[in-house]
Amino acid sequence: MPLLEDRLRIGAEIFGSAGMLPETIGDLDALPLEWSLGARYALDKRKRMFAGLSGGSRMTGGYAPDFRIVAVFGGAIPFKDTDANSGEAKYVLREDVDTDKDGFPDYIDMCVLDPEDKQPPNPDDGCPNMPDTDNDGIPDGGDKCVNVAEDKDGIDDRDGCPEDDADKDGIPDNEDMCPKEPGEANEEDPSKHGCPQYVRRISGSSEIEITKQVDFEFDKAVIVPKSYPILDEVVKLLKANPEIKLLSVEGHTDNVGIPEYNEKLSAMRAEAVVQYLVNRGGIAPKRLVSKGWGTRKPKATNDTDEGRAQNRRVEFHIVTQAIEGR
Repeated sequence: MPLLEDRLRIGAEIFGSAGMLPETIGDLDALPLEWSLGARYALDKRKRMFAGLSGGSRMTGGYAPDFRIVAVFGGAIPFKDTDANSGEAKYVLREDVDTDKDGFPDYIDMCVLDPEDKQPPNPDDGCPNMPDTDNDGIPDGGDKCVNVAEDKDGIDDRDGCPEDDADKDGIPDNEDMCPKEPGEANEEDPSKHGCPQYVRRISGSSEIEITKQVDFEFDKAVIVPKSYPILDEVVKLLKANPEIKLLSVEGHTDNVGIPEYNEKLSAMRAEAVVQYLVNRGGIAPKRLVSKGWGTRKPKATNDTDEGRAQNRRVEFHIVTQAIEGR
């Protein structure tokens, strides 16, 4: 069965052998019979190199194996009859099938039903190039702005749309030091112009850093109002970065008290943050999970007041992130 433009073929077979001596006739032990399922995949565009795998088991007893697995790797060398039309030609081969009449036989054509247009960047794969109306290098089929060219500014460059203000904070990307993190103008420190006050996304890391602790009422899972601006910035960051599909909100405590109680309290506080992001920030619940670690992951020593204060914290970690532009 051919699939994927004939690059993938799957099939089944039954094979065996039989003896010719009279005493073997009717003896199933002398009639080894096996079945197998297998697949073969073309490794190159011209389908000249392939790899395959099949496996099966016996259907009868005798000397057939209990199971058989076969892996293959091979290639095909095409031969051309250079004198097919000469008077001395002994054999005349059937012409290779070319369904779309583009000059590429089906056995090497990646698009057997669509004629090749012989345009770069792939003029010999047997497929026509997809149109690119705005000539930004992104085919119209994957371009969200088919009539406006992508600006290639390093921000969502694969979606086909230019970004003047990607994070929607009112500060143009060419002036914004944090173009993917909604922030505020900062004329006093140009290096922080357009950056959030409390929340930063760490480049190359799954962590979203907060520069100020989220505080709770003593021994409760109730967020104090002074911490609302911190969580509001988390909301803005999530809305500006829809590619963040799943964010883990994780609660931690110091080592004061009973470990089991601390773990329960940290879980309740993490869930309280999730509820804030959902109910007050409008973030979809499916983008958030919560976890309480209690005392198991200290950030600093628990031997000092300062260290214990650092350990009482909430962290945000990106669990799942979509590929940019998809």
